Amino acid sequence: MDFFLFSGIFVGFLVQSIFGFAASIFAFPLILLVKNFAAAHAILSIFYLIFSAILLPKNWRDVDFSIFKKLFFGTFFGFLCGAQILLNFDPFFLKKFFGATIIFYVFWQILAPKKIKISEKFGPIFGFCGGFFSAVFAFSGPFFIIFAHQKISSPRILRATIIAILSVVNFLRAPIF
Repeated sequence: MDFFLFSGIFVGFLVQSIFGFAASIFAFPLILLVKNFAAAHAILSIFYLIFSAILLPKNWRDVDFSIFKKLFFGTFFGFLCGAQILLNFDPFFLKKFFGATIIFYVFWQILAPKKIKISEKFGPIFGFCGGFFSAVFAFSGPFFIIFAHQKISSPRILRATIIAILSVVNFLRAPIF
């Protein structure tokens, strides 16, 4: 039991430390093997807060604030909607939806054209999706990455911008648990 919990946290946050996102893709399924949905979410939330508190000050100067602003407002409202879903829906269905989301994301990465042009007008929509999935599954990075990767060419600036927007959802998530 503890093996899956500690393995999920270790692998998830190792990936998060290297790339700046993606801990939930690895950690959440492993933690769900031994903890219920709310407990798994709460455990990840604690580590996400620590992650944000450490990395945000180190990366703040490199954030692309024009992209950050495009994602921020959608993220905030998406998070509020997602929190309502999390608090009011049966965890059994949420687990199934999480699995379907992971499968969809994997197929997207395999089958989607490498460079789909996304208009900057869609920033709030990607922000909304990221905020929504962050509240429900602690899984928002892919939505932010798909949008920001098109607009930011520097890996350092992309990573800092993603860390900044993820910090927003990490701080929004803390009061729920």
